[in-house]
Amino acid sequence: MLCPDCKQPMVKTKDNQNHCVDINCPPTRTHCPECDSENTQIINKSISDAEVCCNDCQATWVISRS
Repeated sequence: MLCPDCKQPMVKTKDNQNHCVDINCPPTRTHCPECDSENTQIINKSISDAEVCCNDCQATWVISRS
């Protein structure tokens, strides 16, 4: 199944939900959870997740691909 937004493949999560494998989909997914800034960058990626950093407030967090 392809994501309706970005046309990338989707995977089933443990709770049987479809989830896009693109770490930037939807774009709000990489917004900072602390200050809601869009000024973020991925600083480390692996097959299962990505570490994201906010360029405004310096917060870091991990986004899972599943």
